[in-house]
Amino acid sequence: MASQAAADRGLGKPSIMVRKFLLAAAQDDFHPKFYFFYGSLMDPDHFANVLNLRERPVTHPASIAGYSYKMWGPYPALIDGPPDAIVQGVAIEVKSHWVATRLAEYETDAYEEHDCIIRFENGQTVSGVTFKWRDDADDPELREGSFNLREWQSEQ
Repeated sequence: MASQAAADRGLGKPSIMVRKFLLAAAQDDFHPKFYFFYGSLMDPDHFANVLNLRERPVTHPASIAGYSYKMWGPYPALIDGPPDAIVQGVAIEVKSHWVATRLAEYETDAYEEHDCIIRFENGQTVSGVTFKWRDDADDPELREGSFNLREWQSEQ
């Protein structure tokens, strides 16, 4: 953001020291938040492997409303749905900027972070983040289908 603003003003790319300060400031501003997962990252072992974590995360069965998904190859791609549509999944509390950044890298640029309201099984709701398909729901790369975590796990 700041580096783009500098480039837009003709100042060129910020020095490595300025970039380090900007990164440190972004990390200092990070506040733990719940992320909602509806595909392979619902599997705590897979989540830990993807992030190279020593311990499995605590998963909380949860859902989000107003979304549905289509399949992108073997993976679900979250898209807007009717207001009463429910997507089941899990919520995991992300406590560091590093983990949040690594999740975004894993999801690739096909997905984007999207704010959502997560509802836990006990009815409690929290503001959170999920990864939503970046393109249109009519994208020809998407097809109708469903994701079954147990089937996905058995194929791994």
